[in-house]
Amino acid sequence: AGHTYYYKLEDFDIGGQRTQSEAIVVTVDIPRDFMLLQNYPNPFNPRTTIRFQLPQAVDTKVVIYNINGQVVNTVLDGRKDAGYYEIHWSGQNNAGVQVSSGVYYVRMQAGDFQATKKMLLVR
Repeated sequence: AGHTYYYKLEDFDIGGQRTQSEAIVVTVDIPRDFMLLQNYPNPFNPRTTIRFQLPQAVDTKVVIYNINGQVVNTVLDGRKDAGYYEIHWSGQNNAGVQVSSGVYYVRMQAGDFQATKKMLLVR
């Protein structure tokens, strides 16, 4: 986020003639808001993707909880720059043991921002 990228596409036809495109410019803006997006797929088995965005550098923590509010897995705990992120959870607890089917919650805390989403693991 906050950078501009330049790409050129090149192709070869069946006769071997090379054609190159003009530069393609892509600017990725810095997010305007903190956001935790719904995981996908949901329900999931065996792995899900958790996406979030940060408008500024901040200490960020992403934790998976079970239905009883107990910590299952801390998937992220550290400072992150502004940008777009995705992390993966494969249904394991902090000890690396597969957890059972059921409802889990992913909670993100980034500075003063916090959000929670419900996830369903189906084995």
